[in-house]
Amino acid sequence: DYYMELEKILNESSISDLTGVLDEFYSAWDQYANNPSDTTYRYLIQNRGLQLTTYFNETSAQLEELQVELNNDVITKVDEVNDLAKRISDLNVQIYNSEILGGEANLLRDERTLLVNRLSELGNVEYIEHDYGTLTNGSLEKKVTIKFGGTAIVVHDRHEQIEAVKRVEKKNAEDIEGIYDIRWADGTKIDLASGELKSTIEIRDGVGGGED
Repeated sequence: DYYMELEKILNESSISDLTGVLDEFYSAWDQYANNPSDTTYRYLIQNRGLQLTTYFNETSAQLEELQVELNNDVITKVDEVNDLAKRISDLNVQIYNSEILGGEANLLRDERTLLVNRLSELGNVEYIEHDYGTLTNGSLEKKVTIKFGGTAIVVHDRHEQIEAVKRVEKKNAEDIEGIYDIRWADGTKIDLASGELKSTIEIRDGVGGGED
């Protein structure tokens, strides 16, 4: 869980450590101010300053490592969304062909439900089953459309793709190079309202220094 990883880096003990280092740094300055001729306090200030610099550098390195991990996970989740969309569209065809011939497709429908459920964990999904009339066996002719982020990603036997593209300009000065934004393959913006992909992006961009 990325929230837990972030909390480990920025937990209460870390804040306490920072407070301690800052207190020692300012204390060294106070002692030097009271004893400006004593070189001991000059060296003490240098030492406390190095401790403070080390703390910030170590924390920054941990946050950068987490942002790299999150950025890579964005790509992984984009690939998973595309794979799920293709598999769902393939199952739509199998289900349709089976039922139009009067067969049962319960197992295939169960498999599709599992894939749709997983897709809904990655982003907000809307499942729509359209009735197109009645088949010769008396059952309804049905075709499925699935929306992802408010846009159709599967329309019966067709599926759309999303893609990860490298950000041209950094949102935050502290961001790593090669941050990925997501969009539809035609360049249209994806508007995710929920899901793992959205939260991964939000945590990653927050780690870099804040969101727009």
